[in-house]
Amino acid sequence: QSLPYTTAKYTKPINGKDLVLTIDENIQYYAEKAAEMAFEDNKAKAVTIIVMNPNNGEILALANKPDYDANNPRSGAQNYDELQQRWRNRAVSDTFEPGSIFKVITAITAMEEGVVNESTVFNCSGSTVIDGQTIRCWKHEGHGSQNLSEIIKNSCNIGFIQLGNFIGKEKLQEYITLFGFGKETGIDLPGEASGIIKPLETMTDSDLATISFGQTNTLNTIQYMAALNTIANGGTWITPHILKEIVHTDDNETLIVDSV
Repeated sequence: QSLPYTTAKYTKPINGKDLVLTIDENIQYYAEKAAEMAFEDNKAKAVTIIVMNPNNGEILALANKPDYDANNPRSGAQNYDELQQRWRNRAVSDTFEPGSIFKVITAITAMEEGVVNESTVFNCSGSTVIDGQTIRCWKHEGHGSQNLSEIIKNSCNIGFIQLGNFIGKEKLQEYITLFGFGKETGIDLPGEASGIIKPLETMTDSDLATISFGQTNTLNTIQYMAALNTIANGGTWITPHILKEIVHTDDNETLIVDSV
């Protein structure tokens, strides 16, 4: 409705700007299919798949299951709490004890510090007692005598406990910090959790043991991917990101990149 005593004035619309993501449509499609298959086949509570370029931190695919229909985001939820769970981006907001995938970090720490070599021997009898606590390997009868590559191949908890002792609390904590655990990555997505890292001053011998094979500390998926990419690219920690650039077209339909 027109306002009285005013002259109508036409303002030419201005085209908005476009956000260009790093997501690769084809890789995202296969990540979604793989996540759905893993979710259903394993009757999992949740599944997250991330595909990244380790050389520049670009996220090429990110899939969470269960998820929601972006065209009808409230569909399927029975209540508010269920709706919030469906909307969670688990890749950044959910933290967990990483378990055996953290053994990669322990192993690279030991190799970087030169505390082990190809001839270092690890002995696994199936369990060990630390601070009065019995800690078991997943293989209860033990793996016997192994070298470094074998404890990695066998994912041997006892071998990694011994590796953690070779490294020591201070040095392992130093690398945990260097790899970015315990703080947000700074990814351009909301709701990132920082995880919980056991402080050095309260870390016991049993804590060192369990941390060495991936328990006690917590992290989120994108933190782990950033750390793993650091190893993959030769040692440079890169902030993960999903925004590639912001662009617009001018009056001559020329594409202008506003920011990268």
